[in-house]
Amino acid sequence: VDPWSMPSFDLEYIFINVRGKSIGEELELSLTCPDDGETVVPVKIPLDDIEVSDDKDHNPVIKLTDDVTLYMTYPTMTDISSVQAGLGDTEQLFSMIKTCIAEIHDGEEIHHKIDITDNDLNEFIDTMSTAHLEKINHFFETMPKLTHTIKVTNPKTKKENEITLSGFDDFFV
Repeated sequence: VDPWSMPSFDLEYIFINVRGKSIGEELELSLTCPDDGETVVPVKIPLDDIEVSDDKDHNPVIKLTDDVTLYMTYPTMTDISSVQAGLGDTEQLFSMIKTCIAEIHDGEEIHHKIDITDNDLNEFIDTMSTAHLEKINHFFETMPKLTHTIKVTNPKTKKENEITLSGFDDFFV
């Protein structure tokens, strides 16, 4: 198995489990309580509790119009690392969209990404409306991800806070 070709959430899940077997079954973090934004609370999270979440509203098939439908793939670690850090947010989003389009169905025609030139794909993405981009953004926001929700009580305010950790960065920063 090539880890660079796996969806990022699968690789994160494997990494968490390898970490659990090699270092320990609990992850110790210091979390800032959202109610005051300053109190830091130490927490221990059993690694077995961390799972890849599925959003019921997620769909890798995006209907842009009555005739045009996108079939998306999940970004891999190779895809994520290939997005240039120096680009602005919009350019990074367009680059990730371009990377994750597998097929474009236009009526009866099916255009496979491998058969589409970079220029044609760039033009296609550039002509998308705000509504189209929102549908694609929904794909990225709802795709499976490594998550865990934990409740912590702020020792200063005594208020219970719910904190959702999501993605590799939240678990290993």
